[in-house]
Order: sequence, then structure tokens, then C-alpha cells
Amino acid sequence: MERVTITSKATLEDLVKEMKRRGLLQEVKYWETRGGNKIDITQMSDEHLVNTVRYLKRRAALEDMYAEAMGSMDPMDYYD
Repeated sequence: MERVTITSKATLEDLVKEMKRRGLLQEVKYWETRGGNKIDITQMSDEHLVNTVRYLKRRAALEDMYAEAMGSMDPMDYYD
């Protein structure tokens, strides 16, 4: 695999273009907002990306909490 060097002058768009050129990025990914809009992640601002990561961390923590609370209990056993 080729090594990619990022300089302080490179933007996220520059990186995405270079990765596409090298065939390392084939598919454009989208983030779906609360309102159902799809945003190309390459067009998201740095602040939006940071907020997205924070959201994903909170969601993962909630899922871990639910899994810990439920343990190995079969959800259908709750109704018995």
C-alpha cells in the first residue's frame, strides 16, 4: 500500500481527491441527519464531523448500557 503524506496545507477535499485517484476510496459515504437529509461526508465541516463523532460515542455508550442492563436475558422473557 502506498504511503500518503498529509501536509498542513492539504484540505480534507484534497485528501479525498487523492484517495479516489489512487483507488483507495471507491464509494461516497453519506451521513443522514435527524431530518432525513443526506450529507456527503466529504462536504461536512470540521465542526460537523466533531459533533458527529460525539453523537456516535454517546450512542455507543447507550447501547453498551442497555446491553449491560439486559445481560444475556432473552427480551421475550421480559413478557413472561
